[in-house]
Amino acid sequence: MNQSICHHSNRDSSTSSTQIVDYMSLDEHELFFELIRDIANELNVDVVCHKILTNVSILTNSDRGSLFLARGPKDSRYLISKLFDVTAGSTLEQSLHKEDQQIIIPFGKGIAGHVALTREYINIPDAYEVSLF
Repeated sequence: MNQSICHHSNRDSSTSSTQIVDYMSLDEHELFFELIRDIANELNVDVVCHKILTNVSILTNSDRGSLFLARGPKDSRYLISKLFDVTAGSTLEQSLHKEDQQIIIPFGKGIAGHVALTREYINIPDAYEVSLF
């Protein structure tokens, strides 16, 4: 069986285009199995989240995905970017937002802020056509 598309170590977090093509040819069940197998022994939460976002990008055939964390007191909640613009071919280093790079979005603002506020997911075929974007 193939090595996981998102297999990263602290020394090498690149993903070859051959691996991406191999994993894009797997069916959904095989890809889930590979993801579970790949993250089972990973202790770094940033690496695990990047692997999950990368594989979800492949499964959903999406352009990119991002991970925001909710912060702040109950009356003034906001999101901060942790992983941003994760694609099937991006590395952890390319996507990981350090503290000085973090994007801050108040609850209720934009697509991510709207989802955080309402706690309801939305499927947007073309985000550029939505006023929240």
